[in-house]
Amino acid sequence: MISADAEFETLVASLNEHGWGQSAPKFLALWRAAPQNLKFGLMAGAGLLHTGRIAEGVALLSHLTERGHIIRTAQYNTTILPQLRDASHMADKAIRKAYTDVQSKTIDGCDAPGRLATAVWPQTHNGPSPYPPSTQPPDRTRPRPYIFYAPDLPATEIFESADWTQKLSQHTDEIRSEYLALMSRNQDAGTPYVAAQSGFGAEWQSLKGQKSWNAVHLYKDGTTQPEAREMAVTCDVLNTLPVTRQNGVPIEAFFSVLAPGVTIPPHYGLANCRVTVHLPLIVPSADPSICGIRVGEKTQGWTVGQPFIFDDSFDHSAWNLSEQSRVVLIFEAWRPDMSAGEIAAAKASYEARETYLKEISETVRALALPRE
Repeated sequence: MISADAEFETLVASLNEHGWGQSAPKFLALWRAAPQNLKFGLMAGAGLLHTGRIAEGVALLSHLTERGHIIRTAQYNTTILPQLRDASHMADKAIRKAYTDVQSKTIDGCDAPGRLATAVWPQTHNGPSPYPPSTQPPDRTRPRPYIFYAPDLPATEIFESADWTQKLSQHTDEIRSEYLALMSRNQDAGTPYVAAQSGFGAEWQSLKGQKSWNAVHLYKDGTTQPEAREMAVTCDVLNTLPVTRQNGVPIEAFFSVLAPGVTIPPHYGLANCRVTVHLPLIVPSADPSICGIRVGEKTQGWTVGQPFIFDDSFDHSAWNLSEQSRVVLIFEAWRPDMSAGEIAAAKASYEARETYLKEISETVRALALPRE
């Protein structure tokens, strides 16, 4: 009995002879039988595109890209079969066009998108990269968001204040008391911020699966966590602020506990239309060289009760070289310099992308079912 790999190689080799009309259903059948095989999926998706089933092809290829970048990068590998390189090139082009169309349609439907009119999803958007390639050492003078980029927003590393910072600051003592009460009841509360199976590089190895950077989440990935029930004041305060939300729930809010002697490696955040907010609760040293944070080229320490607002799409790092833990409440908010129309456009873009991703998942689930 011929193996699936042998059948795949035969199909690829005979493409020029039989064409996609005959081969596409066979590639799709191979992927259905082995949905984790990226080669099978790549050629199945390309077959759908070639035979006019564009939405299904883009959905499958976009779905598979989340499981392996090879779907879009195989086009640059000169050691593999040219048919696979061609399929990868087609996949990359189709995915970019689809996401660009979603974004363009969304922004066109906004009343006053302002500077968000030119925003893009860097990983998926059509056209040239919105910023220069990474350099070594990295360019710390400009943002490099991983997911969403609005190039017309000013490159501002640190925001001195917002119209809601005083309101947040006034509740510092109550929020700290709630945190300390929770930890006194449950000293094991929280989870490692960097999961053990994280795909982060070698420089993160000392933090993977370790509570040396502990996160006590109130909200995570748009889902309310059990600890939120014990943090009534904190959650009430967050509900009065322009935090970023998903289905009405804050996307993320947590107490970040950095143990003595720990340094968080440099990294970039997801978007430059949002800011990261720190409310310092316990700061063991006022000396920023001992306990501090660098955003871009700017370094400073934390002051208890003084909110620290920054664009985490800049290269940034933090450290605690003292002998006590540092604790800050962290959440995301919309940039304080964005208009109501710009915030509405950013929300619409995120919602449109979430809707599109759900549609992709539904399409792939249906595609995986054998057909008569």
